[in-house]
Amino acid sequence: MEKQEQQIYNLLCSTSEGMDMAAIQGIIEMPLEDIVNSINVLSTKGYVEFLQSSKGIVYKAIADVEANLLGKLDGDERIIYQFIKQADNKGIWTKDLKFKSNLHQTVITKVLKSLESKKIIKAVKSVKNSVKKVYMLYDLTPSRDITGGIWFTESELDVEFINTMLNACFKFIQSKSIPKNKDGIFSPNYSGYPTAEQVLKIIREAKITSTEIELDDMQSLLDCLVYDGRIERLIGEEIMYRALPDLDSQNYYTSIPCCGCPVYNVCHENGPVNPVNCEYLKTWLQF
Repeated sequence: MEKQEQQIYNLLCSTSEGMDMAAIQGIIEMPLEDIVNSINVLSTKGYVEFLQSSKGIVYKAIADVEANLLGKLDGDERIIYQFIKQADNKGIWTKDLKFKSNLHQTVITKVLKSLESKKIIKAVKSVKNSVKKVYMLYDLTPSRDITGGIWFTESELDVEFINTMLNACFKFIQSKSIPKNKDGIFSPNYSGYPTAEQVLKIIREAKITSTEIELDDMQSLLDCLVYDGRIERLIGEEIMYRALPDLDSQNYYTSIPCCGCPVYNVCHENGPVNPVNCEYLKTWLQF
């Protein structure tokens, strides 16, 4: 690398945002023609890339490792590589590559095969379209939009895993929704129904799976249980979840507060205990 090239490269390495020509001229005392020529040489060698910004064209330094890689690529490979790199972990498909690069489809196909064989890029199937492949840098982990998140394995919906997680969540919520004493009833102010965060904490501690589950994943599971009619949302200061009774096995007679009430024999209209003022009955009727 020539002295002028090294000077410009070192300057560009000092910022991760890149610099426009005016900024470079304001720092380096060098004729504009020499700056332009040096940047073009650095670009050809793979040490500088051109990016479009709100200020126009900016010049950004490329790390030595990547520069060495780019130095081994031909012109078409370098163009395709840069567009794939910009797509990050969301990837880019061939139609967009063709539009952005203006290269012929035959050339693009050849370049993609070459970059794949060198393990510089990889093709990933999108769960949104099984016949559509997107390309990204080889070492990147695809985004959830591409893979479908933890509910997909090799682009296929993992039904068994989902059902395992649904049942585990339901059992915990159910344990907090039914009194341990089969004849007992919860007080009107009972607040032991779990939130999504609490269910997530229990599932993580139970180590049912080695897959890292996030709050958004847990919310998806709880939404599914709600839609299936297995639990319901209780909206208050915070959203809690309560298990709904099994329609096939629930004894509705014993679920009525009156049936487990120890003073039911003195409960009547105008009595010391009466249905009008019973907090348990009011709460139960609101369900």
